[in-house]
Amino acid sequence: MGSAKQLDWQTAHGGHRFLLQQFVCADPERQNYDRYRRNHHPFPWEYEVQSHFRGLRPPPPSGEAVRLGVQDGRLMAATHFGFDSDGTDFVIRALGVHVDGRGRHLGREALDDVLESLTSTKRDEGLGCEAFARIWERNEPSKALFAEAGFECLGSTGKPGLELWGHALPVREPSLESCS
Repeated sequence: MGSAKQLDWQTAHGGHRFLLQQFVCADPERQNYDRYRRNHHPFPWEYEVQSHFRGLRPPPPSGEAVRLGVQDGRLMAATHFGFDSDGTDFVIRALGVHVDGRGRHLGREALDDVLESLTSTKRDEGLGCEAFARIWERNEPSKALFAEAGFECLGSTGKPGLELWGHALPVREPSLESCS
């Protein structure tokens, strides 16, 4: 896992709705418009994730979690994850880093927080599930982040431009202190 945490990680609740609505993880923050392309964004995955977080109404439904990485009262990173619709595997639905936090390894910290939570749930509940994420094929920074964390590209999702990535979560045994 990563180095020292820079953010205070909290589980989202109803009082965090305003923070989520103001979260900016897309650059530019808004879509552009021209008469030929209509509304478009140069990095559609950024805009999609930003819209996802702005549309959330915490607390999330049972089986899901929204975690917020806060620094000095500012939302710097957010994650949304939980069980898939069958309840058999974990899905990372969204992971975003505030544009002012780029280059500070906050994406890695956010993904580490998710993986710690999922691994703990897997161990505590005795589950045999894996973690999955959908990543835009042109989103090189996310692909590199997830690959570094042990995810592998499993192929296309069937939706143009989206790839499915998977991770076989370890079952961590409690550490044992030496008896010497």
